[in-house]
Amino acid sequence: MRRALLLGAAGVVLAVGVALALLLLLLPGRGPVPASVAHITRIYIPLIKNACTEEVLGVTDLQIGYRFTADNALTTIDGDGTLTGIAPRDLALLNACLARYPIEPASEIPQDHYTRNLLYDYEASVLKPCLERALGEQLAPLPSRADFVERLYSWNPYPALAHRLTLSELLALDAQCPPIPPYLEQD
Repeated sequence: MRRALLLGAAGVVLAVGVALALLLLLLPGRGPVPASVAHITRIYIPLIKNACTEEVLGVTDLQIGYRFTADNALTTIDGDGTLTGIAPRDLALLNACLARYPIEPASEIPQDHYTRNLLYDYEASVLKPCLERALGEQLAPLPSRADFVERLYSWNPYPALAHRLTLSELLALDAQCPPIPPYLEQD
């Protein structure tokens, strides 16, 4: 009897979590998210480099050393153009472009069952359908709830998408289908 009550309570909590997630997505005022608010992670780095070198220099796949600033943005290791041969003015423009895309620090995967269940519900009922609608294609299936919650398996299509989309396409997709539900974002 006690087990049935606990399972029933857990089901109600999960249903409320999914309802809140859907409500937050449907509220007015949730327009496009600017790059400064998007969930830009390390998978974006090659896209950011290519987009900025193309925007500033008209080339892609430029082999330049990069490091992170105190604000978690990329910057070239070359401050004056002596290492790369890029004019100082162009180098300043390149670094300004890179600074528009601060990289989120790597976050720890939640391991508690409650949060994992909320995340699974969001990914299954909101994120995956949103991505499939936006892309017009089927994505890989999620692992089973048990594997996701108990064994900490994950489901993240964004790294694969980063290999075939442009930076602007990926940012638009991130804004349309946030990879993390608003109620689980860490401040």
